[in-house]
Amino acid sequence: MLVKSFAAVILKSRSVNLLRKPTAAMSTVPLSLDILSKFRNDFYSDPKNELAQNVCTRFDPFEVAISRKKTETTLHVYNIKIDSEAKPVTNQENSGRCWLFAALNVMRLPFMKKYGIEEFEFSQSYLFFWDKIERAHYWLNNIVATARQGEQLEGRLVNFLLKVQTLVELLELYRITRKTFTAEHI
Repeated sequence: MLVKSFAAVILKSRSVNLLRKPTAAMSTVPLSLDILSKFRNDFYSDPKNELAQNVCTRFDPFEVAISRKKTETTLHVYNIKIDSEAKPVTNQENSGRCWLFAALNVMRLPFMKKYGIEEFEFSQSYLFFWDKIERAHYWLNNIVATARQGEQLEGRLVNFLLKVQTLVELLELYRITRKTFTAEHI
C-alpha cells in the first residue's frame, strides 16, 4: 500500500512538472555501469580497502581511527575546575540533537543550584517534538507565502522548500531494493 501511495505521489508530481532536469548541484552525466564497475574494481584491487570496509561495518569508524600511540602519549591536564557537575550525565546517542542537549545543559546547572536540586534533567524530547512542529509550521508558512507571491512551482524558492527532487531522481536512476540486499553501513 505504501509503495502504491508513493508511486501515486511520484506520478502526480510528474503531471505538475516537479521533475526537472538535474540542477547544477547534481551531475548531468549519469553514472554508467562501466563507471560503477571501475570504481568497484579499483576499490577491491587494494586489500587494505576491503579490510577497512570490514572493520568500519562492524565497529565505529571514529573509534577505529583513533591513534593508540597518540592517546597513550597525550597528557590530559586540565587547569580549569568546575565547581559542580550536573547529574545525570546526558547523552544524545548520535541522535542529531547535540545542539539541544548543549543548550539545555547550559541552563541546567544554574537551575539546579538555584533550587538546590542534586539530580535533574530537562526533557530533550519535549523540546525536540516542538522543534519539529515549529519547523513544519515554518515550512508550511513559506509554501503559502511563495504561492501568494506567485512563485512558480519550478521556481527557486519552491525548489528549495521541496527537496524531494533528489529522491525522485535517485529512484529514477537506481530504483529500489530490499533492505536485506544492502547492508545498513552503506
